[in-house]
Amino acid sequence: MSEEFNALLKNGTWVLVPHESHQNLVGCKWIFRIKRHADGSIQRHKARLVAKGYNQRPGIDFGDTFNPVVKPVTIRVKTSTGIFLSQHHYVRKLLQLAHMDGAKEVTTPMATASHLVKSSNNAQAIDPTEYHQLVGGLQYLNLTKPDVAFSVNKLSQFMHCPSNSHWQARKRLLRYLKSTINFGIHITPQSHPVFHAYSDADWAGDP
Repeated sequence: MSEEFNALLKNGTWVLVPHESHQNLVGCKWIFRIKRHADGSIQRHKARLVAKGYNQRPGIDFGDTFNPVVKPVTIRVKTSTGIFLSQHHYVRKLLQLAHMDGAKEVTTPMATASHLVKSSNNAQAIDPTEYHQLVGGLQYLNLTKPDVAFSVNKLSQFMHCPSNSHWQARKRLLRYLKSTINFGIHITPQSHPVFHAYSDADWAGDP
């Protein structure tokens, strides 16, 4: 709990302001979860402080709500041969946010020779705020870019303490997204749809 609370303070999650009588106070609560190893043994205990948003009153405590989910209707393009789903506008915004819209392109989302691991005590730590923001935004690309699902999942595993190696892996993924910015999913009408399944050939080598 103390680690979570100190992280919230360090990131400036809130600002203390005087309470006025006409304002509705929104409380908070702790949520506890146990993270386990594959064999069921306890790896660590996790705690998260969340606001009781259900106590807010629409039109009084808040007006518009922000929905970060990219809805399919915003990226759908109808063609003569079906529907093409693309998120190139969203990818372009992510590149601009990371100041990488002029970066050199690469053909793979991750370097095959490197394996991301948990940061050691002597690893070069980075400010996690921008890392959280960009990796969180990358998760919404799974809708039309399943080719980056594995890479995004790997990067998301180090949100609590990203290091320079994780930062470089994130930059490589953005460079790959730039090279495939116009890629998407083309859905065509078929009388007999065909499903393709793939297995992990290197499952034994996964950490």
